[in-house]
This record gives sequence, structure tokens and C-alpha cells, in this order.
Amino acid sequence: MGVSIIKESPSAERGFSRRYAVEVAFLEATAGSVYFLCSVDGFSNRTHQMEKHGELWRIVLRMLAGEYEYAFLVDGSRVVLDPENANVRKRPDGSPINVMRFGAPEGECRRGDGVVDRTSMYHDQLLPFLEIFREQVIFKLQVARDDIERAHLLLKDGRTVPMEWLSSDDIFDYYECRLPIGFVGDYAFEAIDGSTEVYLGTEGPADTIESCRAFPFPPKRVPAHECPEWALGCLYYQVLPDAFRNGDPLNDPKGVLPWGRPPIRDGYFGGDLAGLFQAVDYIKELGVSAVRIMPVFLSPSSDKFDVFDYYHIDFHLGTDEMFVEVVEALHAQGIRTVLDMVFNHTGKGFFAFRDVTRNQEQSQYAPWYNIHQFPISQKKSLTGSIVHKLTGAPERPPFESYRGRPDWPELNFRSFEVRGFVKEIVTHWIKKAQLDGVWLPVASGLPHSFVAEVRRSIKRVKGDAVLIGDVRTDPAPWLFNGEFDSATDPSFRKAVAGFFLEGKTPPSQFASQLAKSRGLIPWAAFLARCNQIDTEFSARAMTAAHNDKMRAMMAVIFQLTFPGSPVMLYGDEVGLFGGPQPDCRRSMVWEVENRDNDMFDLYRKLIRVRSDSEALRTGWFKFIAVDDQLDLVAFQRWTESDTAVVVVRRTGDPQVVDIPVPDGNYRDAISWEVFTASNALLTVELTGGSCLVLVQDRLTYQGSPGPAEIREL
Repeated sequence: MGVSIIKESPSAERGFSRRYAVEVAFLEATAGSVYFLCSVDGFSNRTHQMEKHGELWRIVLRMLAGEYEYAFLVDGSRVVLDPENANVRKRPDGSPINVMRFGAPEGECRRGDGVVDRTSMYHDQLLPFLEIFREQVIFKLQVARDDIERAHLLLKDGRTVPMEWLSSDDIFDYYECRLPIGFVGDYAFEAIDGSTEVYLGTEGPADTIESCRAFPFPPKRVPAHECPEWALGCLYYQVLPDAFRNGDPLNDPKGVLPWGRPPIRDGYFGGDLAGLFQAVDYIKELGVSAVRIMPVFLSPSSDKFDVFDYYHIDFHLGTDEMFVEVVEALHAQGIRTVLDMVFNHTGKGFFAFRDVTRNQEQSQYAPWYNIHQFPISQKKSLTGSIVHKLTGAPERPPFESYRGRPDWPELNFRSFEVRGFVKEIVTHWIKKAQLDGVWLPVASGLPHSFVAEVRRSIKRVKGDAVLIGDVRTDPAPWLFNGEFDSATDPSFRKAVAGFFLEGKTPPSQFASQLAKSRGLIPWAAFLARCNQIDTEFSARAMTAAHNDKMRAMMAVIFQLTFPGSPVMLYGDEVGLFGGPQPDCRRSMVWEVENRDNDMFDLYRKLIRVRSDSEALRTGWFKFIAVDDQLDLVAFQRWTESDTAVVVVRRTGDPQVVDIPVPDGNYRDAISWEVFTASNALLTVELTGGSCLVLVQDRLTYQGSPGPAEIREL
């Protein structure tokens, strides 16, 4: 019982390996189910379902070195600590949690002390440490945080490539460099601190370059995050059909709310697919790349998160044929379509759950759910609760449900029939409607292996379709093992809200928050990562900014220019207000006189510029200025032939500042003013609220940073 950490053996492909096999065992013979909760997945309570072997529950995970918090979830309702691990800390909410640490420095590291922590030095020839992207090869090196002064990539012929700091997490720093794709040759790494030099090759750290065995290049398998080109830097427009547009009042449910009234939980506005069909020209004029349609299957709720029938569109929204027509109309305008499908749980009226409630343990669909006792009921037993209190025995629900709601029973993904059913639904709708992708809400509640199965099924039907996960945690574990093409990242919204909307985070902390996730995410996945400010659950930007339009507009500018795939929630472009759910799901404003035309014009302008600028869609990225005193952040995006520079000064009196920018003329996409950079500097006067989106004038542009220069030792 407990946790066993086993370092995997080196292989010809991986070389020196610090990917660990982590075997977890838990003893509770009477438990109906046990899940391993771990910070690697944001403590998702469904991702790691343990298997029972006798009286022990077991699971084996493959994890990178680091420090992880963990606990066990018993019967979907009771959190239990590891009794064999005395290393316990308090979480922010005050609850205790176990801690395990492996392959990481035990003490504090200090840059400049001449000591290099060898335990933390790491590189292998798999994602995310080696990646081929377009015409370049990306190399990453992991070292202990704040441990070294500089790092180099060493080539067998004696040349060296300087590596740049890329990002830091709580334990490690990550360094990166890039070489042209034609590069062939063995390589190793050098980490320098003071007068100490440590080298890294396939057999681990070495004191001299002569004793360091190099990594071969190219390896047997060239690693790349296989994501369709259209999904890199894609701009999504997210639509909740019920609140978007009412095109057919005849299919309205009873008691619809008047359009424009404040929303209420489980209330309807009457929007439908006919309304979405009527809005295709508007969406085309807006200039987005793809539409994300929130759930539309038969369901008793307005947001359709509790599905009764996955094979048919809800009749209050339209018909199956109407849905196909909407997708065809969007495709005719060059707009991709991605559909939300909720599989973490079903509704209580889903055929399998109805059969279980009718036939109890005799139901052939009982294995589709995590049922702990029969007979099951959707009502809580008062007698059972009293008995549990008197005896002191832990109370467990008869079956596991999402957020403890008995009308949202959770599916059991150990069942081959459940896995097959989900893959059948996904492929059915991709074939029927020619969907360009599937978006999985509550995706962090799905097992990693199952996500990979779904993605393979999608690719077999339509090779350039995407699978996107709304993981609500660090997306890295889902993006380099053949799972999601793209995923959401809550750290982006948290950073943008803290810096722009709330105005509390200093620039240096803001930049650090944004850089943190880059170390373990492949670059292609980073470009496809879905960057949200407004979601269907959180307060709208204008409301979160306390009606400060300037702050909200700065957040929009940043979202549309930072690397990734921005996701606009319907109504963002017209300045829609709203607090957390359900208030954020207000009905769309269609009247020109009622919308915020300043916000609408900003969106239209930036979307056009983004569409025209390859640098803003898929260009490389680096911060070029981060200044807490000036309250300023600036970054550069570039390709081999295109560049853009974004400068944001949040607050402050007018002041002249110098920004390091390649020489040439630039035009601000917002004001259309022309700026000139000379001697690698752009001198400009900025005041609080200043935002520049500088797009190069190609006739005068003097070049952009490309792959690293190779120089002699």
C-alpha cells in the first residue's frame, strides 16, 4: 500500500530517462470505487480510476519528475489521505493533502553559487522536450529553478548554440533553442553556473564533454504535435443557441423569458438553430475562423448539458436536418464548426440510465454507471442518512454523479460498451454533419487513455478534424501523449483577469504566469491552445472589470494578439455584461443602437488585422519589455517574413519609453499611426491605457529573430 516510484529504464529512443512509472496502491476492501486524485491533472476526480486486485486498489501512471499533491477519492464522495505518507500540507482551502516528490532537488538552489543540481537536468527525444515544427527543430532543457546562469546546445562538430530561458514552474526552469530543420548531427547540453560546467547526454549528467554521450539526431521517430494547420491560431466564436437568436418562435418551450431580460437558472430565451442559420452572414462579417456550438442534443435544460438522446437535436432548437444545414451554411462561408459533446455524465432520461432505474441490478446497462448499491433511487434516503450517522459508517451515494447531482449520473469509462458508444456518437455526427471538430466539456473528468481512443476515432473519419478538451487545469498532461489537439488553459484567463480586469497583478508576475505553462506544452499545441476571457460559467469581461471599458478593451487586445487560439463568447463583441452563471448567459444584443459600438469596432479591426498577419496567428513569441515601474508589457510575434509588436501600458502619466524592436516602419492597427524603429529601438510616448498593435511595413522591415545563430566555441 502507498506509492512506489520507479525510474523507467533508458531506451534507444529516450536515452537517459527521467520519466517515472508511479505505482499507487490503496487498501479499502469495502469501497465500490477509488480514484487517484493528483495535482498533475488538477485533482480531476474521474481521470485516474483505480482497479481492484483482491483487497487492494491499484493504478500505474507515467509521470515526469516533479512534486505532486495527491489523495484518494472513495465512492465518488469521500477524500482519504495516504496513511503511509507522513508528508502532508494544507491546501489553500485548509484541507490536508499528501505530497510526493521525485527527480527534483531536495534543497533550495541558488544561481551563481557554482553548484548545478544534476538530479533536475533533463532532456529526452520525446514531446515536449524535442519537437519538429514547420521548418525548425525545437530543443528544450530542464534544470532546477534558479540554479544556473546560462545553457547551451552543443553540436558534435564543436559549435555551440546559446539557449534562452523559456519558462519556470515551482521546481524547474526550462531553456529553449531552435535550429533549421535541415540540421543533422549529434548534440548534447551544457549548463553553466559560476565556474562549474555540467554536460547532459543520453546517459545522464557528466563532468566533461568527452565523457558525455551525445543524443543522435534525427532520432528514430521525429516528434511533432500533430494538429491540423487550420487550428493553429484559430479564432473561435462560441454560441449558446438558446440565448443567441430566435429564428423560429414556433418551437419555443413554454414560459420563455422575454429577449433582453436577465437570465435565470434553467430558464429559456427561445434561441434556436434557425436563428443561428440567419446569423451566418453576421458571423462571416465578424471574421472569425470557426464557430463553437454549445450542446444541442435532446435535453430538458437550456444549456443541454444533461443529454437524454445523443442521436437527435433537441426539438426546441430544431431538427437533425436543420443542424446539418447550419454547418453547411457556415462551411459555404469558409467557417469551421466545432460541436460541444458532454460525455462525463448523462441526463437521468438517457436510455441506459432509465433502464437501470427500471430493472435495477438486472439491467444490462448497470455497468455503464458507477453503482454502489441497489436499488438505486434519485432521491436521497432519509433513513439511510440517519443510520450512517448513528453507526458512524461513511455514507456513500447509491451511484456516482457529477457535482453530487443525482440527475447527472456519471458514466463508467472502464466499460468497453461505454467507450464504444461514445466513439460511435462522435463519428456519427462528424460523418452526418461534416463537423470539423468536437469540444469536450468537463474533459478533465475523462481517462487519458480514453481521450486518445476518441481522437484516433475522429482522425480515422476526418483527418483534419480536431478534439478539444475543456480541462479547467494545466493542459500540459493532455497535449503531448496523443490526446487532445487543443485544450483550454484556465491560467490564461486567471492571468488576464488579474492584470487587466482587476488591475492587481504587476507586469513581472503577469509575464511569469503566462510563461509558466510553456515549458511542458509543445509549441504547436501552444498555438492551438484555446485562450478564453469570458466563459459560459464566469463573469463577462465588462462586469469583471467593474464597467471599466478601457480595462476590458486592453484585455481583448491582448487576447487577440497573444499566441494561441482566442475563444470569443457570443456577445463579447457588443460589450455584453453579466456576472457568473447564469447571468453571463444573457441574450444576444442585435440592435445596433443598443450594442457597445466602440467594443464592436475594436473587435472588427483586430480580427481583420489578425487575419492579415501571419505573425499574429502563428508567429513565434517573446517578451521584449516587462517593467513594473512603468506598468508596461511588450512582446513580439514573428515569422520568417512577418512581424508584429504589441505594447500595453496599463497605468501612469505620459512618459517616453524605448522598446527593443527590429528596425523598420510599423503601423498601429488601432490608431493607424505610423511608427519608426531605428537602431533596434522604438521610442514612443505612452500614457496609462496605451495599447499599440504594430504591424510591420514590409518595404522597410529589417528582419526578425529566426532560428538561433550557431557560433564557434
